[in-house]
Amino acid sequence: MGNDLLKISPLLAKFAFFFLLFFGIFCVGLFAQNWKQNPLVLQNPDTFLWDKKSHPNLPFDTPLFSPPSSLWKGWRYPMDTYLQPPFSPLIPQVIPHPWFLPEMPPPKEVMLEKDYVISYQFLLKNEVPQGEKYNLSVPVSAMRGRVLDYTCEIDVNVTEDVEQPGLFSALLSYLLRQHKDDVLECLYKSGVKLREDSAGDKNAIQNKILFTLPPTWVRASLQNGYLILKIFKEKS
Repeated sequence: MGNDLLKISPLLAKFAFFFLLFFGIFCVGLFAQNWKQNPLVLQNPDTFLWDKKSHPNLPFDTPLFSPPSSLWKGWRYPMDTYLQPPFSPLIPQVIPHPWFLPEMPPPKEVMLEKDYVISYQFLLKNEVPQGEKYNLSVPVSAMRGRVLDYTCEIDVNVTEDVEQPGLFSALLSYLLRQHKDDVLECLYKSGVKLREDSAGDKNAIQNKILFTLPPTWVRASLQNGYLILKIFKEKS
C-alpha cells in the first residue's frame, strides 16, 4: 500500500504542476484582454469633485466606494472599477480660483515746476549779425490773468529724477540756456509775435534791424527725460 502511494504521488505532483501552469497562463491571457479593453487613463482632478447633476437618482446616504483590502477579495471587481471617480469627494475640495489683488491707486508723481519770463533780442546791422540777448528771469509776482496757450516738449536726455528744489531750479535754468534754440522755436510756434524795429540812413547804405521777442511767461518742468514748456498768454 505504501509503495503504491509513493508511485502515485509523483503523478499527482506533475498533474498539479501542469494544472497550475495552464491555469496561470489562462488567467494572464484573460487579464491581458481586460487590460486592453480598459486602459489606464489619468483622471482630471475636477472629475473627483461631487457632481450632483450627473447622479440625480442617487440616494444621499450612498456610501463611498472603498477598494478591497486584498487581491483575493478584489478579483471579482472589474479592472475599470478602480478608475471610476467616487460619488463624492474623499476630502472636501474647492475649485481653485486665481488670486486677485485689490486695485491700489498709483502713487502720485510729484512734478516740480518753475515759472520763468523769457525774452529775446537779435540785432542785424547791414545784413550782418551784431549780437543777441537771451534773457531768462524769475517772476517776482504770481501769475494772474493768464491762460495756458501752448505746450511743447524738448528732449534733453535727463535720465535721473531730481527731487531737491534747489538742485532742480539750477538744472532747469541750465537746460533752458543750453537748449536756447529749441526754446525760441517753441515760443515762435506758440504764436508769440516777433517785433521788428528798423532804422536806416537815406544818404548812406546803412540800416539796423532789431528783432524782439516780447517777455513771455513760461512754466518749465522735467518729465521722463523731456523738458516740458507750458506757454501762457494774457486773457483777451
